[in-house]
Order: sequence, then structure tokens, then C-alpha cells
Amino acid sequence: NYEFYNVTYSVLAEFYQCTSGYQWYNNTNWLSSKPFDQWHGLVTTNQYISGINLPYNNLQGMLPSSLYFLTDLQYINLESNYLSGEIPSEFFTITSLESIKLNSNYLVEFNLEEFCNFYQLKSLYVNDNNVQGDIPNCFSYLNDIESLELSYNYLSGTLN
Repeated sequence: NYEFYNVTYSVLAEFYQCTSGYQWYNNTNWLSSKPFDQWHGLVTTNQYISGINLPYNNLQGMLPSSLYFLTDLQYINLESNYLSGEIPSEFFTITSLESIKLNSNYLVEFNLEEFCNFYQLKSLYVNDNNVQGDIPNCFSYLNDIESLELSYNYLSGTLN
């Protein structure tokens, strides 16, 4: 579908631009005409983006709000990069996400309670980000959660 391809390409191009893709350690095939599954760090299922796997890759900047257009995204691993600022509220509408690894970045402005919208969430890593606030009670309602890493932040409260 030509329209699907154009929207997906636009979202990925914005992600590339917002995270200084030209400075990534590996940006093989990004912004090329090759199929998305040949772009470094992307995983597709039936041509839809199901995973973004770019840890330790020198991503810098902020996450774009347009990521929510990737409605089939099941996991995102951007650990140990230089992402900063806030996680856009639109990110929390990607309800298909099962694994989120944003640890070891500089993401300081987000509400942990927003992660409770991911009912299918199996793993969440937001440790080492200088996040401040309370640990939300709603984490105890995430029935499928297997791994939850919140350390090295400025959080108070306990998990029930």
C-alpha cells in the first residue's frame, strides 16, 4: 500500500532527524528506498514495523510525537543513548507495546503513570534517567509485567 509506505517512511524519517541519525554509529540503509526490514535496527512483521532496536547507537535529541503512527510496534529498545527531554504524550497511545527499554538516557520529563496504559507490557526499563516523582500504584495492575527496572532515578514510594 503506497499510502502506508509514505506514512511509515515519514515517521521513520522524522525519528531519524530528531535523533541526529547522521551521527548514529550505525545508520545503514536509513532513508533509503530499501525495504524497512533492511534498515539497521528495524524489525518488521508483514511489512509493518514491529520493533525498533537501536541500543548503544549514539541517538541524540528528543523522541518525535509521530511514533504513535507505528501502531504495530511491539518493542522499542533505545537504551544507552543520549535521548533527552520528555517522552511525547502520543507515545503512550501505542498500546501494542510489550517491551520498552529507554534506560540510560537523559529522559527526565515524563509521568511514570502513563506506562500503565500499556496493558500488554512485559518489560519496562526506564532506569538511569534522572526521573523524579512517585512510583505509581498502577504498576501492580500490569498483569503481564515480567521485568520492571526503575533504579537510578529520584523516585519515592514502593511497589505493591
